[in-house]
This record gives sequence, structure tokens and C-alpha cells, in this order.
Amino acid sequence: MLYIIHNAFNKYSLLRKIKTSILKVYYKQTLVQYVESRGISANLAKRIFSEVYLRNTQTGKVMFGVGYQNQKGGFEISSKHLKMAVNGKSITLINNKEKHNAVLVFEGMFDMLTYLQLAKNKNQRIKEHIIVTNSVANVDATRDFIKTNGYNKVLFCGDNDEAGSQCLNTLKKELTSLTVQDCRIYLRQNQCKDFNEAWTKNSKKMLESSEIIVADALKPIEIKLPTEKAKSLTSL
Repeated sequence: MLYIIHNAFNKYSLLRKIKTSILKVYYKQTLVQYVESRGISANLAKRIFSEVYLRNTQTGKVMFGVGYQNQKGGFEISSKHLKMAVNGKSITLINNKEKHNAVLVFEGMFDMLTYLQLAKNKNQRIKEHIIVTNSVANVDATRDFIKTNGYNKVLFCGDNDEAGSQCLNTLKKELTSLTVQDCRIYLRQNQCKDFNEAWTKNSKKMLESSEIIVADALKPIEIKLPTEKAKSLTSL
């Protein structure tokens, strides 16, 4: 998908969406270079991301980046020089169609993609559902989604900082009937802020580490967006 965002609310709003072939989604070489600079293959990223263009109606400046929709229908957007949300910030879900009792929680889109890249490089597939909070400010929405979807285990893969720890403690405090596991041991041992930083520093070490949790699922993962049909990632 190629999304054009233009006009009105908070300087920007979604004008329309244009269906394109998957090859045209990444025709901007700068976006491919950006994704690959984060240690993620373009072939994997394009199954999650769309190419997003923005026009600031006050300045006329056009910006672009990679992004995906969140549960409010807004867009989470990132590029080398841009990180923002348009039309509302919320969590993003990546799920199997089939019900599962465990969910992984990431803060950033590239941390989630790092996990998928790690699994891909290990020739494994992810079975657990995935929540990307897109901000620790969305901890309440994260908690509410977990509560209402029948999970019994939460694998917390947030950032290795004070805000990440506060988010983890909130989930532990408010999800007392669930097992909430801190999966940031590798980050602490290697003094990394998040999984993508660890991956870009030393992907080989991450691949060899026993402290990285990678499921050996048999089912493909699916991405669920609020305004379009879930995208199958069967080729991961």
C-alpha cells in the first residue's frame, strides 16, 4: 500500500490510499536503505510497513517514511529524519488467526521487526501474538487488550530503561493472574537500550545467545489492521 496523508487535523490527515504492486511500495531507495541500516531485510519489512507520504499544510513541506496503522486507525511513521504518529497514537497488533495463550510486548516497531528477523534467520516462525505499544504511554491500552483476549503469559520485550521498567511493573501489578516475564536479560547483559540496538551492534551474537526467546511455531503470523484485511506473512 502507498498512503498519502494531507490536510486538516493536527496539520495532517489521511486523504486516500492507493493500491500498488508490492514492488512499488519500496521504490524510494532511501527507505530501503533506512530499513536495511536498522538490520532488517526489505523483503521482511515490506510485509509489515507501507510507504507513507505527508504534507504539512502550514509549511507545504513533504515528508515520507515507512509506517503501519495502529488500532485507532492512525499511522506510526519512521524514517532517518522522522518519527511521529498521525491521526492518533495507539498499539499495533501482529497476530495469528488462531488463538494463542502467550503474547510478546515490544515498544518500538523496529524492535518487533528485529525479533521477526531473528526468527527468520534462525529458520523459525513466531507462534505468540505480538503487541507493539508504539509508546510506553500506551501501557493502559496494552493491559486492556491483554486482559480481554484470554492470554495467560506475557513476554515483555520493551526497552531497557526506566520507562520500560515502569511499563513492565504496571503490567505485573495489574495482570496478577498472568505470568509476566521480563525478556530483557540480553539487553542488560550487553548494555543495550532495545533489541534493535543490540541487533545492529552484533547480530551474530544475538543469533547465538540463549537469552533470546524465539518460538518454534508451526503457524505463520498475521498482521491485523483496523481498516484493512490482515496480511499473511507465510513466507517468513
